[in-house]
Amino acid sequence: MALEQFGEMLRDAAPSRSQPPVSLVLVEPVLWTRFERGDGGLHARVHVSGAEPGDLVLVSGESVISEIANRRLTVGQATNTGLMRIYGSEEQKAQFIDTYQQVGSTPVAVGWSRGKELHPALTPSPQPPPGLQHSSAAETGGELVRDSAHH
Repeated sequence: MALEQFGEMLRDAAPSRSQPPVSLVLVEPVLWTRFERGDGGLHARVHVSGAEPGDLVLVSGESVISEIANRRLTVGQATNTGLMRIYGSEEQKAQFIDTYQQVGSTPVAVGWSRGKELHPALTPSPQPPPGLQHSSAAETGGELVRDSAHH
């Protein structure tokens, strides 16, 4: 499953137990996953009811997470192109990008970092991947809220 592979990739990128928890909502099914601290780094807990207070929140689509898990897109590319949105304090967002921007890269796709121009062969299409649709999740006053009809 792409979510579990994504969690393993986050854990591999920062195996320290000091990494803060991260919550992810997949927009199509409004499926929440929480990546919590554990032995060896973050571990995925799927089908949670939502983010915990103070969590950094990622909003993305199933196909985006699959592309990252299959090493065809990096977290940095997804955030730079708007395919993944990040909500939290400025410090949380900066720490997440600094730690995880290369997640999804292949061994030949090293050297890309925030602020550098993407190599055209690594740049995703400006169109969302197939299956990525708008969500019932909405941004209000800088906070992410879920439609009460979804879990």
